[in-house]
Amino acid sequence: MIERASATQAAYVLALCRIVVFTLLGLDVWRMADPARIAELPRDWYVAQGVFRWLPDAFQTVVFDPPLLRGLRWSALGLATAAVAGMRPYPLFAASFCGVYLLLRALASGFGGFIGHGWLGMTLCSFVLAAFPAADAVALRRSQPPARRIEIYTAPIVAMRTLFCTCYFLLGVRRFAHGGLAIFVNDALPTFISLASLKEGVDGGFEHGLLILTSPLAAAAMQAGYFIVTSMEVLAPLCVFSRAFRWPWLAVMIPFHVSTLFTMNIFFEDNIALILLLLTPLPFWISARFARA
Repeated sequence: MIERASATQAAYVLALCRIVVFTLLGLDVWRMADPARIAELPRDWYVAQGVFRWLPDAFQTVVFDPPLLRGLRWSALGLATAAVAGMRPYPLFAASFCGVYLLLRALASGFGGFIGHGWLGMTLCSFVLAAFPAADAVALRRSQPPARRIEIYTAPIVAMRTLFCTCYFLLGVRRFAHGGLAIFVNDALPTFISLASLKEGVDGGFEHGLLILTSPLAAAAMQAGYFIVTSMEVLAPLCVFSRAFRWPWLAVMIPFHVSTLFTMNIFFEDNIALILLLLTPLPFWISARFARA
């Protein structure tokens, strides 16, 4: 679809990506526990993540101030709202949100957390959106996109698609490299699913995953499905280049992301949103209606 889109249509697609990405990231900030509670945890538990390892210890002392952490959270919510609305100067609002959001996530991950592939792709896409004119359409005080070359809109869409598929690729490669084929036949998957089903997760509270302990057929199906999903994750970069491959990939990954809610109490709403935005014609169908209006 991107090959046949006009510059105006591509501008609306990029704007739709902006609205969805910053809305979901803003909701993630809203759902975060009070970040000031992080300051109450023993500092010895904290392990700096990513680039924050390079910052001096004085930074750690300053940033763990409870009023500052609360201020950062409310600032992130305000900046996300401004980015969703496309307020000017959009690049400043969007880039500032990316920085504050990354800081809040890094602080939370430093206390025994991890870099979740649920929000990683969305975060990377927000960086791309902050660097391009994603507020040229569907924005406050702007009725129609300005006259620009189509590449200024299609380049970030392709970049987000590539980054998103790369996240899947690295996850699948890591699973094969560290677990080998054994994780698809041993007790690793049944153990994980059963424990996740018994845990009162924030996303569900379902116990359907316990079927893996009582039904050999269900266990075999889940383990075979796990192998197929991992294989599709490794092959995800093909979605960047091949429209034909996207459809079987979507046929596997979308049901998988939905099924995790009922079997593991984990719902990858961010991934599903990005799949629909970046790997299906849906945003182009929607943008075509705006472009004709």
